Amino acid sequence: MSERKKNRNWLPRRPKAERSDTPKRGVTLAAVGRGVVIFILICIIAASIVAAVLTVYVLELINTEEVISLEDVKLSLTTIMYATDKPIVPGTPPNEDDYYELERIQNVENRIWVDYDQIPEHVVNAAIAIEDKRFREHQGVDWARTASAALNYFLPTDTLFGGSTITQQLIKNVTGDNDVSPQRKVQEIFRALNLEKAYSKEQIMETYLNTINLGNGVYGVQSAANLYFGKDVSELTVAEGAAIIAITKNPTVYNPFRYPENNRVRQGDILYFMHEQGLLDEQTYLAAYDEELAFKKEEYIARQSTTRSWFVDYVFGEVVEDLVSELGYEENYATSLLLSGGYRIYTTVDKEMQDYLEKAYTNPETFPALVGRSYPDDYPESAFVVMDLNGQLRAMVGSNRTKEGALLFNRASDAMRQPGSAIKPVATYALALEENWVHWSSVVDDNPILLDEDDPESIYPLNHYRSYLGNMLLPTAIQRSTNTIPVKLIQQITPRRSFNFMRDKLGIDTLVERRVSGGQVLSDIDLAPMALGGLTDGVHPLQLIASYQIFGNGGYYTKPYSYTHVYDNEGNLILEKRPVATRVISPETATILNQLLQTVTQPIPGATGASARLQTNYMMPVAGKTGTSDNDHDQWFIGMTPYYLAGCWLGFDIPERIVYYNYAPPIIFSRIMGPIHYDKPTAAFPIWGNVEQKTYCTETGMIATPDCPHPSAGSGWYKLTYMPPTCTLHAGTLFEEENETEEEDDGNFPFYNWYDEDND
Repeated sequence: MSERKKNRNWLPRRPKAERSDTPKRGVTLAAVGRGVVIFILICIIAASIVAAVLTVYVLELINTEEVISLEDVKLSLTTIMYATDKPIVPGTPPNEDDYYELERIQNVENRIWVDYDQIPEHVVNAAIAIEDKRFREHQGVDWARTASAALNYFLPTDTLFGGSTITQQLIKNVTGDNDVSPQRKVQEIFRALNLEKAYSKEQIMETYLNTINLGNGVYGVQSAANLYFGKDVSELTVAEGAAIIAITKNPTVYNPFRYPENNRVRQGDILYFMHEQGLLDEQTYLAAYDEELAFKKEEYIARQSTTRSWFVDYVFGEVVEDLVSELGYEENYATSLLLSGGYRIYTTVDKEMQDYLEKAYTNPETFPALVGRSYPDDYPESAFVVMDLNGQLRAMVGSNRTKEGALLFNRASDAMRQPGSAIKPVATYALALEENWVHWSSVVDDNPILLDEDDPESIYPLNHYRSYLGNMLLPTAIQRSTNTIPVKLIQQITPRRSFNFMRDKLGIDTLVERRVSGGQVLSDIDLAPMALGGLTDGVHPLQLIASYQIFGNGGYYTKPYSYTHVYDNEGNLILEKRPVATRVISPETATILNQLLQTVTQPIPGATGASARLQTNYMMPVAGKTGTSDNDHDQWFIGMTPYYLAGCWLGFDIPERIVYYNYAPPIIFSRIMGPIHYDKPTAAFPIWGNVEQKTYCTETGMIATPDCPHPSAGSGWYKLTYMPPTCTLHAGTLFEEENETEEEDDGNFPFYNWYDEDND
């Protein structure tokens, strides 16, 4: 240390101001002086009045007698999740007799309370030296630092210290109140003053050191000592204690696992201030500064890893999210409450189904063979979700590997992947049928469009079967997952209206309206994203799967949810799910598209989802759709039965091509959902709305007559308000040219001729 830092008396003394020998002014100057004095006095009186009024206002607005209870902070209660085997009625309080304990939430952060006498003095001194050097002298508020912080607010400087004392920081940690308003700051000051009257310095410091956020999901010095050094807090060296306290300023920036160099710099500052303030002697200071630290991340994780089900993890995250969004809690505080607040959470899980799904999803027999891949070593990742047809989540898995740990990355809810053709029913066909652009047996043209009329080579899009088949019926286009038809439909619907429908009606919040990146404007409001699923960022699998519920319940969308009620440890209702079912398509459209999606899983040549039929019951109807993104990076099947809606996604975390013998997702769906339906009687989907079943002519798409040589093998479903005419081509006489023109112009067949002037 330099001589200047050791001896503060080296600064030269400032010379006294010389006396002025200037003679006094006259009477006029004296009068001006008196006026100035009077003006200053008036300002002081006015300021005093304003201050008094403000003081009264503050005292009326803020509870100045409030005392935070440290006993409640120390009390750590176990949160319990519950499940039921009985139907869950939304909005109805849970009957405890119908529920059983699902899982107890252990503190995955391993927050372990440690008493003050078990904390080394050097750890306490490290906190005092860097956070609040006058902690042992002040009464809860350091007025000098408060004034300095207020000045720094207007004239920012690079300082190592803030304005809050350790007592004030403890109040923020306990209440989760981080509002920056003057009202909150004044309230915090009164709380700090009251807290110091009610508790000793040791009690305040003990609670503070047990509640501070120390990064990587740990709170308190005991769990931090376990995590970073693999030892009890009582065993920490001076250097190790300073490294832990260094994290408090910013648990991300000073995280020793991610940014050890930042932690090292602040640790050195703490050791210096401890020495400067007389809390470390010279020899101890130098030894601690030179000590090489050995962090124990891998050992700790291997020793402390806690495994919970994928569903329990999801419920945990959803409750935390709702505590933040609905009650305004800080995320760390909400997480802390859930870990140690003794909450009671009533979930929507089907435990038997969840247990089966987690077991089946790590069974190699569930996953079909792929070219050059073996399970699990180099097999793609996968996620699976099962829900009822009205938004209640029943089971989910976020990986097809054995789950080892808690709160892991959940590919079902957290991943963003390209939906490919799985987007077509919700982005294209739902609106096309809703707005009568097409009906069941519309004759559509499987030929490409020109993106540039002056460039005959700019044909778009390419079908997955590498050809174009000309005129086909709408069911065939859906069964074969033809690309050209959705593109032409989106041209009519417009990408903007499709985008708004998915974002605003179906809860798909990952769509990008407009973003500038690298000088390029990115947007999902275009043909490829809306018609073929080539999105900027992709979708969360759970959100896309949930959007299909509108085809299984008559046209209603409900945001998926995993719990119904949350109570605190005193039985007070904290959160309640009141799901709102919003009609987004008509019951007629829901019926027609449901029946069309059932044809995708039939054993029809070209049908992409035929392997999704339940192996335990081929008679159980399955409606669904496959989806594949560019280069086979993402593969999907989303399907429903009269009992459940489920979806499977398959892909690599770092996208690469999936080469297959047989398209896997429908097979996985069948193998998972078959046993789930084993004991359920065969049922049919309801028929919603004013629709009628008719046989149609497969040549014209009109309602068939006895003279039609090629009637449909099955029947189509039609709205009573949008029924195609009876076939005139095979009614015994051919209709004439003028009648044909009239038929084309009557509005019933907007896609019969793709290239007429109206539709070009």
